[in-house]
Amino acid sequence: MISTNTIERTTVIAADREKIWRALTNPEHFSKWFGADIRWERLEVGALITFDMGSQSGTGKIAAVDKPHRFAFYWTPEAGDPTQTLVTFHLEIVEEGTRVTVTDEGYDALPEKVRRARVEMNTEGWTEQLANIANFVLKTANV
Repeated sequence: MISTNTIERTTVIAADREKIWRALTNPEHFSKWFGADIRWERLEVGALITFDMGSQSGTGKIAAVDKPHRFAFYWTPEAGDPTQTLVTFHLEIVEEGTRVTVTDEGYDALPEKVRRARVEMNTEGWTEQLANIANFVLKTANV
């Protein structure tokens, strides 16, 4: 059964944790692997983030910066609804490289009519985004 509140996905990337940290916390790098224009001026808790993803555009806030272990932000997963979920990336050194776990929580606050569909879409989306992070980090020398 799929949870309707929290999405969690994990992968192991054969790369240094610092390199993955930079891919997550530099808005230019983030934009490249995520496939949208993501911007913030300061890497600090409370800083505004803008997401330009066409119909899914919106704003959010940085929620945690714990270098190089955890980076988190709030964002709006459903266009036209003000509900924000908390996306958290955890980075852990393992023998094979770095374990990257992303959680996206707070979906139960979405209206019931869109909740399940949004959770299903974003579950697939975070699976794809972890693959994108891995490809970006492994193929980009200057991260």
